[in-house]
Order: sequence, then structure tokens, then C-alpha cells
Amino acid sequence: MRSIINPLIDVALTRIWNDNMGLIFLNGDTYLDLDKVKFYGYHLKVTRASIDAIIRGIENEDKFPAVPVYKTGIKTYELVIHKMRQDLRFNDGGHTRSVAHKLTHKPLLVEILNKDSKVPFFRYNHLNLMPLTWRKHISDIQIVDDGGIDYKNRKERDGRYR
Repeated sequence: MRSIINPLIDVALTRIWNDNMGLIFLNGDTYLDLDKVKFYGYHLKVTRASIDAIIRGIENEDKFPAVPVYKTGIKTYELVIHKMRQDLRFNDGGHTRSVAHKLTHKPLLVEILNKDSKVPFFRYNHLNLMPLTWRKHISDIQIVDDGGIDYKNRKERDGRYR
């Protein structure tokens, strides 16, 4: 993809290639265009009130923390069940943010992590263990009404929730 003739062609080709791959690089951040990639998670549902709060934040151009993801194939990504980092404030997989960004057709800020051989075959997911081969497309995650309980818990943990 390198052009010996003109460095500007290199920049243009890189931009076109990244756009086709669903990646957007802006000010040192990496975003996924969820309309151009296959994107999987492991939750079966998210709650309506929490989705609505994230959508309000998106509409107000709030900056959200990066969602940790693995690149699992060409134009295919998967949410990381547990971030293996010491700076974790909450155990947050990013499903609600991902679904809200998919619904609004807005790019999702991500941190693409390397998948290595140290990841166990089974990862802990709240109440049960799931094989790595189990995953659900973000578009297929159900939005349910829980009477605002999830939203209230999230708002108490993070006052930035709208």
C-alpha cells in the first residue's frame, strides 16, 4: 500500500483502506463504525433506561471511555469480557454503549487489545461461564425494561450518566 511516488497518496490510500475496514482514527483515538463491521458481545440484553441515557450523552457529544475489544477477523470485532488492566474503575464490558452507538449510527470509541494465548478457554460472565465461541451480534442484543433499576445503579456509580 506504500507509494514511492508521493507521500500524499500514502495518506489517501490509508484513509480509504481504514474507512473500508470500519476504523476511524481521530486525535489519537480509535473508533469503530458499527455500520461497517461485524461486532459481537456476550450479553443477551441491555436495559432501555440505560440505553436512553447513553443516547442522550451521544446527542450531547459526551466523551465516553473506550470500549475494550478484540479484533477477531477481517472487519470483525468482539467485546472483551474482562479488561486485564489495573486502572479498571468498574467491571464494564461496554454492551450498553455499543448498542446505543449502533442505534444512533455513531462511531464507538474503542481500545483494540491483542488476543494472546493466556486468555482461558472459558471467561467468567456474571453468573455463569461461557465458551469463547459463544457470542451475540450487537444488533441482536435485546433491549428490555427493568423499571430503571440498572440506570439508577449506573447513575450512582457514575454521576456523568444523563
